[in-house]
Amino acid sequence: MEELRGLVRRYAQIFQLYYVQYLAGFDAPALNLLLQQLSGIPEEDAALLSTACATIGALGPRQVEEKQTLDLRGLRLDWFRLQLHASAQRYPLSVQEHPELAVLMNTMVFHSKMVDYLDRVLVETSDLSVFCFFNRIFEDQFHLCLEFPAQTRYIIAFPLICSHFMNCTHELCPEERHHIGDRSLTMVNAFLDEMSKEAKNIITTICDEQCTLSDRLLPKHVAPQIAHVVNKKKREKKPRAPPGERDRPGAESYRRTREELFTMDKLHMALTELCFAINYCSTIHVWEHTFAPREYLSQHLENRFNKALVGMVMYNPPGVHECASEHRELCEP
Repeated sequence: MEELRGLVRRYAQIFQLYYVQYLAGFDAPALNLLLQQLSGIPEEDAALLSTACATIGALGPRQVEEKQTLDLRGLRLDWFRLQLHASAQRYPLSVQEHPELAVLMNTMVFHSKMVDYLDRVLVETSDLSVFCFFNRIFEDQFHLCLEFPAQTRYIIAFPLICSHFMNCTHELCPEERHHIGDRSLTMVNAFLDEMSKEAKNIITTICDEQCTLSDRLLPKHVAPQIAHVVNKKKREKKPRAPPGERDRPGAESYRRTREELFTMDKLHMALTELCFAINYCSTIHVWEHTFAPREYLSQHLENRFNKALVGMVMYNPPGVHECASEHRELCEP
């Protein structure tokens, strides 16, 4: 849905060109023909419809190409006035007896919104601000998506939905704006922080696995294999397997099909999906604030590497401490 919203915003001018030509080329002639067939309509309301017909008939692609400001709110307001007049008991024209008028005018209202009210149409058709009032369910769905590797690629949708929360505010209820805004900021910050922590943990696990694989190449791990071969050469009846025998280094690279996944494969796949989500968009705008998902990941990785570096530099095994104590005692007079 976010991708569709982005495409609509990117190609908004194409939508405007299409519906401007639709209004001028089809809706205006259809309304003009319908006005000639209507009878008994008051002069004031007939003037409203005639004005609407003239307004949309004057539209052209050049206005869109020159980026002129188009305002068709008056046309929609005239249709609301006509419906209000028609609701009177003694009104000579019944909209129920002329459904084609209602269908055409409602169609024109939608087409006019696609010209000058496109952002609001997106809000009306694809707004997900309702999750603001169901934050517990929203957070549970986020954690389920984070735990399910096949859905991790789309987890960036949760921070993006937080940018919808301000759409549920209203100018007549200003006291709710700060409360909803604070909730949206808190949730988007928590989501991005947990995504970055998960990516950091996966990277740490991959490093540990690489260290384990590298350690298995050390000569000390070949001693059991040598002992096993020596015993086999002595032709023992039942040579015992070397204690703690494991797969030889490199066994994880052999597989019958690519569908067989080892631990490193799963970790790299999870990291790839999560990084795809984090890099989906460079910034997220929420209530006049801008969030950068990559900065969250960079900060967590920097802290983790600093912690690991400090641990290696400040490493002080017990033997070193004992030697230092003995040396200090010998140097004392």
